[in-house]
Amino acid sequence: MLETLLFTVYHFWQPWLYPAILAAFAALVFPVYRTHNIYVGMWAHCLLNLSGGLALTALVLGGAA
Repeated sequence: MLETLLFTVYHFWQPWLYPAILAAFAALVFPVYRTHNIYVGMWAHCLLNLSGGLALTALVLGGAA
């Protein structure tokens, strides 16, 4: 319950990301609805988080050089 509250508050204060969050959410909902398999959305969400983390890491490490 606490994790859900913190996640919501974190994204609430990022209104500039609303279009991206909406687009990503829409892209995750359709395959889940079509296949009736929530794991498709879970894997896609994990891959999006991983790619974002890798991009941030590359940006940080690239800026330090």
